[in-house]
Amino acid sequence: MKKRFLLFSISLVLISVIITSLISINVNIKNYISEKETSLLTCCNLINMVILEELENGGKIDYKMATKFFSEQMDIRLTFVDKEGNVIFDSSQGQRSANMENHLNREEIREALLTGEGRSSRKSSTLDAEYLYVAKSLEYSGETVLITRMALEINKLKIINDFLVTTSLISSLVGILAAIVIAIAY
Repeated sequence: MKKRFLLFSISLVLISVIITSLISINVNIKNYISEKETSLLTCCNLINMVILEELENGGKIDYKMATKFFSEQMDIRLTFVDKEGNVIFDSSQGQRSANMENHLNREEIREALLTGEGRSSRKSSTLDAEYLYVAKSLEYSGETVLITRMALEINKLKIINDFLVTTSLISSLVGILAAIVIAIAY
C-alpha cells in the first residue's frame, strides 16, 4: 500500500511539474517576444523623431548614413521603406538595397501603412533566416512619407528559449527529487 501511494505521489508531482514547466515556458517566450516588439517599436519611434526633426528643419536625409549609424548602435537590422514599398536602404544589403524587391506586400509594412505600426515574424527572403519584424510609419505634412522597419533574428530568441527549457528541466528534476525524498521519509 505504501509503495502504491509513493508511486502515485511521485507520478502526480512529476505530471504537475511538467505541466507547470510547459505553461511557464510558453508564457515566458510570449512575454519576451512582446517585450522585444515593444522595444523595437520604441527604437523605430526614436529614429522617426530624429528624421522628422531633420525634415522639419529643411534638411536632406542621408538614409545610407542613418541606416549604418542606427543599425550599428542598436545591433539590429534596419530598413527604410517609402510609402510605395520601395526599399530606400537596408542595413543588411548596403548598396544592393536598390535591387531589393518591393516590400508593400510585407505584413508589417501593410499594417504600418494602415495603422501606424506593424509586426510579423517570418523567414526573410533576402537573408534566408527567421526574423521578428516591426515597422512604424512616419507622418510628415499630413501624409506617410516613410516606414522605418527593424528586424531581430529569431535565432537570438531561440537562445532564450533554450535557456528557459534548460532552467525548467533542472527545476523539474529538483522538484521530483524533493518529492521522492519527502515520499520516502513519510
